[in-house]
Amino acid sequence: MEGMAWRKKKPGYIASLNDAEIRCETTPAKEMVQAYSRLLKNSGGTLPAFRDLDLREVRHAATHMALCSIGIGDHCTIRFFGEELKQRVGVDPVGRNFFDFVHPDRTDSIRQVMEMLVSRPCGYLAKVRQEFASGRTIVVETVALPLAPSRAGDDGQVVLTDTPTKFAGITLEKNKVLLSADVVQRDLIDLGYGVDEDFEDLVSDENRTA
Repeated sequence: MEGMAWRKKKPGYIASLNDAEIRCETTPAKEMVQAYSRLLKNSGGTLPAFRDLDLREVRHAATHMALCSIGIGDHCTIRFFGEELKQRVGVDPVGRNFFDFVHPDRTDSIRQVMEMLVSRPCGYLAKVRQEFASGRTIVVETVALPLAPSRAGDDGQVVLTDTPTKFAGITLEKNKVLLSADVVQRDLIDLGYGVDEDFEDLVSDENRTA
C-alpha cells in the first residue's frame, strides 16, 4: 500500500430511507434499511439503540453486520462482528479500534465519516472494493446507520452491513487477509437532519474509472 495515490470525491445524496431501500442491491442491506426505518418511524424520529433491533427481523443481515461504538475524537471500537465477516477477512476484531484496520492516509477521512454519522446524524450506502492477499478483489455493498449510545462515554453507535455483491468463490479462499477497502461510491442518506454537504471522501486513485 506504500505510495498509494489518493484523490477526493464528493458523495452522492439519498433523500430518505425509502429511497435508500430502493437503491439497495443486496438482501442484507435492504433488510437492515427496512428494520431501521420501522424503528425510526415508531420512535417518532428518535435514534434507536442496538437493543431495539430485533435480530429476527434482520436474519440475513446479522452475519454481515458490524457494530461500532463512537467516542468523538477518541475511539471507534468494534463491539460486534458477524460470522460471515469473520470468515471473509480471517480475523475477529471485536474490542479493537476500527481505525487500526484503515490505511494511515485515510484514518482522518474515515474518522470524519463515522463521527458525522452520529453527530449529524445521517447514514450512507456505499460500494467498496476490497482486495485480499490471495489476489482476489470483490465489491461489497455497505449500509451504515447511526444508533443511540448504549455505553457510558460513547457519543453514539453505528451499525453496518457489509455484503459482497457476488458470492462466487469467496468463502472457499484459504488466504483471507484483507489488504485494502476503497470506496468506489458513497451516497449519504438523509434521515431528516440533513447531510454534511462539505464532506469529501478520500479514495484510491484507482477508482477514477469506477
